[in-house]
Amino acid sequence: MSTVTFPGLGLTLHLNRVAFSIGTFHVYWYGIIIALGFFFGVAFCCAQAKKFGLKPDDILDMIIFAAPGGIIGARLYYIFFNPDLYRNPDGSWSLAACLSTRNGGLAIYGGIIAGVFIAWLVARYKKIPFPALADVCAFGLLIGQIAGRWGNFMNVEAYGGPTDLPWRMGIEVGGEYMRSIPHFYMSPCGTWWASACWFGCCGKGFGPSTACTFCSM
Repeated sequence: MSTVTFPGLGLTLHLNRVAFSIGTFHVYWYGIIIALGFFFGVAFCCAQAKKFGLKPDDILDMIIFAAPGGIIGARLYYIFFNPDLYRNPDGSWSLAACLSTRNGGLAIYGGIIAGVFIAWLVARYKKIPFPALADVCAFGLLIGQIAGRWGNFMNVEAYGGPTDLPWRMGIEVGGEYMRSIPHFYMSPCGTWWASACWFGCCGKGFGPSTACTFCSM
């Protein structure tokens, strides 16, 4: 249980990472929020597909391969940049540690790289324009990012540096108080993501406009 306070706003929240448990198996809010973000992202992309000259089946065909491929890519990326976390005391690789994601260890950069590559392969196989597919899939990435930030909030992670601004956030984990810090994603980035979503939803042109906007952010 973590206590999150916003002293400048007069708010105090008590957050528990665990939504519910089945025996000794814990289901975390982070996973539930990410799953909902995935569902709404796919549904939104399917709804927007015709605007980009695609069919909803094109999106679903891509997701079948891109979703597991993205998870693998995210894991490999994290392991590559944090190898010491997945080695045995003798320096050899621990396969069990590499395969276990219950304690985190997924990097969105690796997921996006793998997902884009798989989407390109699917576009070539189905003979559909990759720029249009990338454009519509950027919607899903935006929705996933929004969901991910709220998942981070429930995990009490991914915050910014020290500040004394009115929206500063104080964190108490296990009875130990951390200095007041802002939740980096609650103010400026939330506005940028909302603007990008609005731009993508209102845009009527074809091509990689939305995908390029997402990458630039």
